[in-house]
Amino acid sequence: MESDLEQLRRLYLALSPPAPRAIATPPFPTAAQLALESVQTWLVERLLESEDLEGGNRWRLAFWKRIVALSEDAVRAAFLGLG
Repeated sequence: MESDLEQLRRLYLALSPPAPRAIATPPFPTAAQLALESVQTWLVERLLESEDLEGGNRWRLAFWKRIVALSEDAVRAAFLGLG
């Protein structure tokens, strides 16, 4: 999992591929992985703290929308007893 997250970090810093939805799973975390506090913490600490980069705002917005949507799916599944 750690190596997948490191690969995800490299893609995030490079704003690659052109659309975040094109990032395969892995390295993009699954909803179940995003439900883990350790993964959430890793993403915030490694990605949000690197936001000093210029440009790429639309790409980053699409990336975080995907993260949030999958996280919501994980919470919904847990709430409904599906996960």
